[in-house]
Parts: sequence; C-alpha cells; structure tokens
Amino acid sequence: MSFEQIEVLKREHTGSFVVVDANQPELARFGEQVGVIKTVNMNGKALVEFSETNNIGWFDIALEFLTTVPKPEPKAASAKAKAAPAKAKAAPAKATGKSPLERARAAGSTKTNTETGSKAQRARQGSTAAEDKPLSKAARARMASQKTTGQSSDESSQKATADSSSSLSKIERARLKAAQQNEASTTESPPETSPSAPEGQKLSKIERARLTKAKSNSGQTESQPPQEAPKEAPQKSLSKIERARLAPKKNNDS
Repeated sequence: MSFEQIEVLKREHTGSFVVVDANQPELARFGEQVGVIKTVNMNGKALVEFSETNNIGWFDIALEFLTTVPKPEPKAASAKAKAAPAKAKAAPAKATGKSPLERARAAGSTKTNTETGSKAQRARQGSTAAEDKPLSKAARARMASQKTTGQSSDESSQKATADSSSSLSKIERARLKAAQQNEASTTESPPETSPSAPEGQKLSKIERARLTKAKSNSGQTESQPPQEAPKEAPQKSLSKIERARLAPKKNNDS
C-alpha cells in the first residue's frame, strides 16, 4: 500500500467512532464498547482507543472489522440520567430518616431494654416473695445457734478477765491498785502551770520539781529569824613576849 493511499485512509477515518465485530475471537473482549480511531498506520490498520474502561492504549484493528457509529452521549449526561431514578428510589428511605441497618439496631436495643426490665421486675418480685416467706426450721435453728454462740463468747471473755485478775498474786494486785489510784489522781488533779510560763502551757516534771523546791526554800527562809552577826571574841591579855614583838611593828608602821 502506497503512502498516498495511507494518507487518504487517515483523512477518511481519523476521529470517527467505531465498534468492533464481536464475532471475531480476538475482538470479542471489546464487546459493544465504542472506540475512536486516532490514526491509520503504514500497514493500513486503524489505531483505536477505547475510553470506556479507562484504557489509554491504542489497538491496531483492520478496517474491515470496524463499523462506524454516531458519537455517543457524554458520560456526565448519562450519569445524571442514571442517578435520577436512583434518587427516586431512595426517596422513601429518606422519608423515614433512618436506614434499614439503623432501624434494625433500634429494634434490637428496644428488645434488650424490655428483656432487662422484665428480668429486674422478676428479681424484685422474687426478693419480695422471699421476704414474705416464713423461715424454715433449719433457718430458725441457725439463727438460734448464732445467738447462743454470741452469748457464750461474751460470757467466756468475762470469765477470762475474772480468772486473769484472780490469778494475780497479792503484790501484783497491790501494784495494779496503786497504778489505778495514780491514774485517778492524775486525771482528777489539774495540771500545774508555771506562773512565768505562757497561759495554757504545761510544766514538765523537772520544772514542777524545781518550782516546789524553790517554794519550800522560800518558806524556810521566811520562817527562820534573821541570824545575828557573830560577836567578836574578847581579846586575851598579851604576854610580855607578844607585847615586845608588837612594839617594833607599831614603830615601823608609824
């Protein structure tokens, strides 16, 4: 095929919309898809692009297996035409406001709520029936045994305390009695406070002992009369030797 014939085929078929012959085994995969001829190669075959499957490849197909068809409608218009009946079908679902899945969930939740409510009512009825039901002999016997065991434990504790007090010796009982008396005296006697200390502050044992000692010393000093100064002893008469010794000392002093 000459170059001029190829150019003529390009001018005639380029840009035309075609469908393939589906009876050919190698072209059955394209089915009823509409393709567009992009050009004609030097072998005299058309290079066809099928855009419906988003396939950008060009397939070389002989012209005798192609049939020219009118230009198909754009995809946007066909999509709108298909969406219109779908919206019409979806209108009843919008009227209800919930999808079938949501309605099924709501029905399940109401069912569970009713079941839990009925269980709670049955439990309440069972508890009231148990309260109204009189106690059996075994239950009454258990309650009586619990009461007797409680009383016996109290009595045994009292006996144990009495035995422990009786088992003490005389010295130990005396010590215990003295300790109890000391505790009673400490609780009855108010705590001594120092006159110089701040109000409300308690004195320690050492401070109280010092204070009592100071008070006792002051009382003794007040009760005792003032002591007189010791009188000078009368001078004895000096001997001759002592007077002789004193005479030179007086002369030296003068």
